[in-house]
Amino acid sequence: MTAAALFHAPEAALILDPVDMFAGRLGLRGPRPPAFGPLAVMVEGVVRNGETIPLAPPVRLDLVTTPGGYLLSFNQVTGGDGVVRRPYFPPGRYALGVRSDFYRLLRVPEVEFGGAAPVELRLEPGWRYPFPTAPVIDSGAGVTVLTGAVMDPAGRGIAGAVVACDDALSAYETDATGQFALVFALCWNAGTATVRVTRPHHPEVTVTVTLPQGSITPLPQTRATGRVVTDAGLPVAGATLVAEDGGDGHVVTGPWGDWSWTFPLDQTAGGVRFSIRAPGAARSGPAPHHCAVTVIPQATVTVRDFILSTATSTE
Repeated sequence: MTAAALFHAPEAALILDPVDMFAGRLGLRGPRPPAFGPLAVMVEGVVRNGETIPLAPPVRLDLVTTPGGYLLSFNQVTGGDGVVRRPYFPPGRYALGVRSDFYRLLRVPEVEFGGAAPVELRLEPGWRYPFPTAPVIDSGAGVTVLTGAVMDPAGRGIAGAVVACDDALSAYETDATGQFALVFALCWNAGTATVRVTRPHHPEVTVTVTLPQGSITPLPQTRATGRVVTDAGLPVAGATLVAEDGGDGHVVTGPWGDWSWTFPLDQTAGGVRFSIRAPGAARSGPAPHHCAVTVIPQATVTVRDFILSTATSTE
């Protein structure tokens, strides 16, 4: 611990030692590489008799950063009204959540306020992490990263999806953005990798990707876009589209009749049948219209206008 940290330690209720695990594995930025950017440390629960009682909402700790990169909490919290409260938490054990722009959410299941030893925060890179694009070791090897997103049909991110690959250093659990970044070992040779994706309440699916060595490779989404119009060519806003075999959920057309459907990452090539209901139409009402779309994996296809006519159904 640095001299500055030692000076403050007797007063601090909590001493945190954030470490950039990605930089540490590569020997970058010293033996104990500090974290990029600020960290938000939240007290998420109280630990009693081995059980965690959640705090709703979590409480953010005020922190002091030492010259050596340690974070000190003096059991002080600044409320939304700007009032500083100290001491805030009684002595005891607590569960923490650590959030950052550049790292994945880190949960620390149990820490003791007033403990003398620093608590190491082992921070893994998140999807916004500034991965180096140049070779990082003398052999000239670069970092291989696969980025992408797990999304619902409307293009919204899905939180809690786990993206993994046997050749990656660790699995990645998505946040509300659905974004992920899988980091591969420096010894990775260019080739194909099988990526496993498990969404909450869904079975695991796999997708095969080609990864060049030493590059940051985005995994393209599979999408279809188009418009819904009337017989006269006028846009139909508020129509509902459902893909009968291209992912669960629905999308609603925009003010110009425009729509975009994001397929699951494992979507295969072929035809997908869409059903279209007029704005405000109930499921028990008239039969929906139907149209087919030819899907190209990892590409966006723009299809001809879907015509929502007065007929009961179109094929």
